[in-house]
Amino acid sequence: MRSSSVSITGISIASALGRRWHDLGEAILRHQSGLHKSHRYAEWIAAPLGELPLDDWQVPTADRLKSDRVMRRVMLGMIDQLAADTQVFQRYRPRDIGLFLGTTTCGIDGFFAALAQHRTTQLPLLEFLSPDMQQVWITQEMRAAFPLRGPQFTFSSSCAAAAQAIGQAYDAVRSGICPVAIAGGIDILNRVTLHGFDSLQILDHDFCQPFAPNRKGINLGEGGALLLLEGQPQGEVIASVRGYAALSEAHHMVQPAPHGIWMQRTMDMALQNANWQPDRVDYINAHGTGTEGNDAAEGEAVSQLFGNLDRLHATKGLTGHYLGAAGALEAAITVAMLKKKGLKKGLSNSFGFGGSNISLLFATDS
Repeated sequence: MRSSSVSITGISIASALGRRWHDLGEAILRHQSGLHKSHRYAEWIAAPLGELPLDDWQVPTADRLKSDRVMRRVMLGMIDQLAADTQVFQRYRPRDIGLFLGTTTCGIDGFFAALAQHRTTQLPLLEFLSPDMQQVWITQEMRAAFPLRGPQFTFSSSCAAAAQAIGQAYDAVRSGICPVAIAGGIDILNRVTLHGFDSLQILDHDFCQPFAPNRKGINLGEGGALLLLEGQPQGEVIASVRGYAALSEAHHMVQPAPHGIWMQRTMDMALQNANWQPDRVDYINAHGTGTEGNDAAEGEAVSQLFGNLDRLHATKGLTGHYLGAAGALEAAITVAMLKKKGLKKGLSNSFGFGGSNISLLFATDS
């Protein structure tokens, strides 16, 4: 029987709080915020954003409002960093390395540019469509840039996309489909996404406060994280993925089911899949967006399953909400918190629009 544990042997980060998972963990412990009201979209959106330090990623000034160009540059840097840290491309054949990515903003800039051309010229929209307007574009770009010839998948299940990518990569490695996988996600901010969330009236125009009684909504962020998952680790093991559960509640497009019943069921199924009891979990990373309805539902779900909120930790008030990449960044935060605090078992929640619910389990013990 194959082990239910898959090792995490590398983590790379793109965030407003640093590029290394241990630096990210230190920043979270210090309660350091990466949110700022001064950002490249301040002319259009007054709310604080968790903006990447694009100088550090060597993004040309002319490209900084072109989200797909920023995304490609940042993702190249994240994989370069992961490869340098782990030597994965030297240790494995290209056909053995899987790539599992979650994203929701990839391709948006190109599509709306095409739409503008269509409206200006009155030519059919099909005249202006191209492959780089699909979410799978970023995965294909990385496959072209690196020796990645194993299975590749792209997920766009709203704010659960990167968590789904990690869960599916865990399944692929554990089942022997590929011995190693790069899994995570990336999203980069753009005016379409920002105005879309603003139109939903869920952006907090001050600094967001997840689970606070006077919470007003979301602050958005950008970036992502990648985990290197190995079935038979050949190097240092940082932590391990022990299981997950994914459920779709389909209750409402943007609102969770009353009392967080499907959130609770997702967490409970994840624990059952790993044969964990609730009292064995030392740390819970909340989805915790800062919106009234989602925080209330998640708080009730956690209380019902775990008895209280003592182990619940919400980090979007420091990083912003990374949308489709949130599950990857918060997986990295969960691992960092376990390591920094000397804890053994953690759970990370991603609850997206349309009822895409995923809970991932991580451990630092053998």
